[in-house]
Amino acid sequence: TDRLKFGPDGMLYFGQGSSTDAGTPKPGRPGERLYNASVLRIDVDNPVISIVATGLRNPFGMAFHPENGQLFTTDGGSGELGQLPDVSPVEEINWIVPGSHYGFPGCEGLPDSGNPACSGVRGPITTFIPHLTPSSIAFYTGPQAGDSANQMLVTLFKHLPGVGGDLQRFVLTGSATTGFQATRVDPSIIEFG
Repeated sequence: TDRLKFGPDGMLYFGQGSSTDAGTPKPGRPGERLYNASVLRIDVDNPVISIVATGLRNPFGMAFHPENGQLFTTDGGSGELGQLPDVSPVEEINWIVPGSHYGFPGCEGLPDSGNPACSGVRGPITTFIPHLTPSSIAFYTGPQAGDSANQMLVTLFKHLPGVGGDLQRFVLTGSATTGFQATRVDPSIIEFG
């Protein structure tokens, strides 16, 4: 399981990654199970688990927007760095809408209308090149935020030539009614890769 967050509804939310790289288990390894590749929630007073959203390979980081209460997650895509040819999908930031499916396995990244596995898939609000591993997400709050208040902060775990290994900022626009868009703010806050 991944990071735990209490939502504005008082429920405890967490991400559960997949047990496979791309949906097919390695010999002798288990396949995907009911709660894999999902965002889950539990009422801690009545501990019954429920699935919020599916199709998220590795929802490492999650955060609730401080004003509108909407949930956003990172999602690390499948594929191994260094495999040739590299056909790994892009990695994602997703707005989590309860009951939605985000594509894993079979339709990671931006949904392709020519891929039957993409039917009904909710696409990401922004993407990163493969293998950068967006691992944490938070919203910038507090008196020090100033004009950057409520901007989304995302850490990219890996540093590839010329990109990644940094803390990036995004401005969110839209609403729960119209959908959300994320626009990157340059330069990054800090590079640590």
